[in-house]
Amino acid sequence: MSVKIILDTPTSESLQFLLEEMVDDPYVGRLNAPTREVWIDFWKNKIEERREADIQSTVAYIGSGIVGIAFSRPLGDQSVYANVIPKNDYWKMGNFYVLKAFRGQGIGKKALAYFLEAKNRKVFYFADRTNVASN
Repeated sequence: MSVKIILDTPTSESLQFLLEEMVDDPYVGRLNAPTREVWIDFWKNKIEERREADIQSTVAYIGSGIVGIAFSRPLGDQSVYANVIPKNDYWKMGNFYVLKAFRGQGIGKKALAYFLEAKNRKVFYFADRTNVASN
């Protein structure tokens, strides 16, 4: 099947399955939330806030199903860490999460290439070097 990468504002309901898998991931999942449910509810609310503000995410679809997502956003308060001046037009890709069943197929690389093109290459991606899947 073909993967389609787009900037989109999916609903929290369309991301339910992905969030339920994502919550246990050591790189993007629950860190400080006391329970899985609290973490999932937090992100469902955050996703709806993003929709209302029309902040697009980088989303990978196979057919009509979402198989990967990065909650992309303007670089904003992380400009200092990226060593660029504040009030710039750079974007942060965000951690790109791919469902376990679809990993190893280059979906993350395709998403990064798409996002770089969509944002005129003004993109930062903060990665954890110990994340074997991302490397």
